[in-house]
Amino acid sequence: MVRRTGSERFHRHAVDVARFEGLPPWKGSIATYARLCPPELLPDLDWCVYADGDTLFVDDPLGLTDFFDPSVGLWGWDSDEPSPVRKVIFDWFEANGLEADRQNHICSGFMCLNLRWMREHDVTQRCFDFLRAYKDPAYIDETALNVVCAGHIRLFPKRWGVYALQACTVDRPALIHYISEPLRHLRFNPKIGYRDTSRLWYGFVRHEFGLTIRQACGISPLNWWLGRAYNRAITLAAAVCAKLPLLGRLGAVRTIRSHVLRPQNRYLLSPRLWTERWHGEP
Repeated sequence: MVRRTGSERFHRHAVDVARFEGLPPWKGSIATYARLCPPELLPDLDWCVYADGDTLFVDDPLGLTDFFDPSVGLWGWDSDEPSPVRKVIFDWFEANGLEADRQNHICSGFMCLNLRWMREHDVTQRCFDFLRAYKDPAYIDETALNVVCAGHIRLFPKRWGVYALQACTVDRPALIHYISEPLRHLRFNPKIGYRDTSRLWYGFVRHEFGLTIRQACGISPLNWWLGRAYNRAITLAAAVCAKLPLLGRLGAVRTIRSHVLRPQNRYLLSPRLWTERWHGEP
């Protein structure tokens, strides 16, 4: 996007961590609370896009401007499928006598923030007040945002912010969230080898930064090649089984196929994604 628009401005905003004093760390760090501060850090802006470092845009980020609705406080996405994480979150709400909006609960790893609305409603301070009133919320700043902004949260279409484990089942994903994926230290999965979404990530860092597979993912070229060959063999076997009446209904077959990009999404594995589609280069 920077190359296409010719606009390149980077600003570093210092966060006063004294404000986080007394709040519990998240995975050993207090940095997670900085996600509550953009309305104050960016006083001249009405909107901003927040994305964790484990997210990857595979479509035009400017498409997010379609969601800049002044009546919406923030946009986000979260899987509505049952999971241990969602159970922990909603069990915490119930234990603390709070009502959870299960239909519009979002993950704070990728959001469009209506900064003007958040300033008008003093969202940052209210979130910190909430975190000091309720001890050990399930997902700290994420829980605070979902409580304080309840009724003003909307969900992105699934293609924006989809998790890597579900990205292969979505038509034309726009942003993939590699939540809890060990991208710098890939581990071989006996069920599927190295997944298509891992191949997508490596294609990005190789094109943009010139990294080798060892530098990018911590594995040797031979292990990468063997793992991808294993993936293709398992994928082919699952595709054959899926056409057979009895084998096609097996859970293992469905699971394998859920980790393989659909034919209409195979373009995501092409180097051209990062040239023609992404940068507008000839």
